[in-house]
Amino acid sequence: MTGSDTRVAACLNPPTITELNASQGLPPWISLDTRVYLADRHNSTTAAAETSKGHAVQVSICFAHPPALSYVCIHCPGLQHANFASEPRVVRSEKQFLLLHLPLNWSTRLVRRSSEYYMYQAVPGRPPTLSRIPDPPGRSFLVARDLGIHCCGDGGEYILAGLCPSRDDAQGGYELHLYSSVSRAWTRKPAYLEKPPIEEQLPVASHKVIPLGGSLLGWVDLWRGIMVCDVLSDETYACVWFVPLPGLMPGNEADCHLCPWVIRDITCINGSFKLVEIELISLPPKNKDE
Repeated sequence: MTGSDTRVAACLNPPTITELNASQGLPPWISLDTRVYLADRHNSTTAAAETSKGHAVQVSICFAHPPALSYVCIHCPGLQHANFASEPRVVRSEKQFLLLHLPLNWSTRLVRRSSEYYMYQAVPGRPPTLSRIPDPPGRSFLVARDLGIHCCGDGGEYILAGLCPSRDDAQGGYELHLYSSVSRAWTRKPAYLEKPPIEEQLPVASHKVIPLGGSLLGWVDLWRGIMVCDVLSDETYACVWFVPLPGLMPGNEADCHLCPWVIRDITCINGSFKLVEIELISLPPKNKDE
């Protein structure tokens, strides 16, 4: 990969870490950087695929002992840095899966821009694999924040699910897009909110997608609430339930325009939501006489 571009300048120099060798055993968990670095780091985790234009893509993971960040490196020998419209990212991680987003730009024309997604998979006892996710029919691209991963047992299969506002429903419905690693094809069904909340509570963005147990996924708006959907339902349409989140703590109410990751995060552990919020409190200046 050659050339330089300010759009990807921050991901050209991977951090210096004491890298662990995957063949010698790894820690039970890691902290993974969501930024993907453009660098050739071939090791035992390396897997390869091709872009939609036939260019080679090589993905490797550089492991580090927590609290140091492990990170992902991508090497595309046939591309230049200018071919990236912005920085590549880790979209989701779930068990043995990593969903990666490569915002590629095949020319200076906006219409040639391509948001390509790749699933990296590491199953114990097997070589790692990398596969490109095809675009769903009738939709030019998917938004990274709308995508979640449902793991189908321990056999290495998965469902990639995207919940997004419908383009065809004037009533404000949704669409559930499902990609199966078995059929390697997309399906789509309408999705509707059961007992919709008032407009002021309705989620406007998916900050993250989390597994909730079974075949349930939750699309989280950290300001407002969670859209819950059974991605394996056999119904012809998908039902979506809204779970509101508690209001902001008093010290944070004036900062609702900030990125929510600064003060809030949520996960689901053993069927229970765990919400963490850091309250920002402004202390009055000290008296000089004190």
